[in-house]
Amino acid sequence: MPSLLIETSTERAVVGIVEGGNLLFQKELPLGLNNAKFLAPSIVEGLKVLNLSMSSISGIAVGIGPGSYTGIRAGAMLAKALAYAANCPLIGVSTLECFAPTSDGPFTVLIDARIGGAYFIKGIQEKGSIQHTLQPQVLPLESLEDFLNETQYVVTPQAKILKPKLEVFCPKALWEELPPNLLQMASVAERNRIAGHLAVDEALDLMYLRKTGAELEKEAQKERIDAQK
Repeated sequence: MPSLLIETSTERAVVGIVEGGNLLFQKELPLGLNNAKFLAPSIVEGLKVLNLSMSSISGIAVGIGPGSYTGIRAGAMLAKALAYAANCPLIGVSTLECFAPTSDGPFTVLIDARIGGAYFIKGIQEKGSIQHTLQPQVLPLESLEDFLNETQYVVTPQAKILKPKLEVFCPKALWEELPPNLLQMASVAERNRIAGHLAVDEALDLMYLRKTGAELEKEAQKERIDAQK
C-alpha cells in the first residue's frame, strides 16, 4: 500500500506518495518558508491524481527537523491530523537524513541554522545506498572546517546562502542544491518503522537541535529577574 511523505522543514518543501520503492507522486511547494497554505492542497492533488483516498494510505512519514521551526511544526501538525483521521502509523524522519547526493561518495548535508550556524550530517553513498556516519548536529559555521575538508559532495537546499560562507573549507567539493529526496526519506522511514520508532498517539519528538527564540528570550528574562534580586 502507498505511503504519504511530508517534508516542510526548509524552503524546499515537498510532499509525495511512494509505494514499493517507487515514487508515484511528487510536488514541490513554492519556494520559501510561508508555503503552509499549499501543503494540504498538494496532498489532495496527489491523492486525486492517483485515484486514492486517505484510507488507502498505509502510513505517513514526516520530516521532524532540524530547520525552520515554523515549517517543522506546519508539517508535523498536518501529518498528525491526517494519521489520526486515517488511523495509520506516523513516522518521524530527521530532515537531514532526507537529502542524498546525485552520485556515490562521501557527502555532507547542510541546512542553514541562521545566527551564524548550520545543521549538518555526514554520510557515504555507495551504489545508491546511504550510510550516515554522524548524528544530526548544529555548529557555528567557523567550526565546520574539520567536517567539510574531506567531503566530496555538499548537499543543501540553500547553496546560495551557505556556499559563499563555507566553500573555503572544501574547495574541491561539488555543491548540489537539491530538495529532499523522497525515496531516501521513504527508506529512512521504513528503517525507523522496522526499528519500532513510531509516533505513539500521534506524538512526534521534533528535532530542533537548539532552543527557539522564545525559549532564549524566556531564559534571558529569567536571568534579568534573577540579577535584580
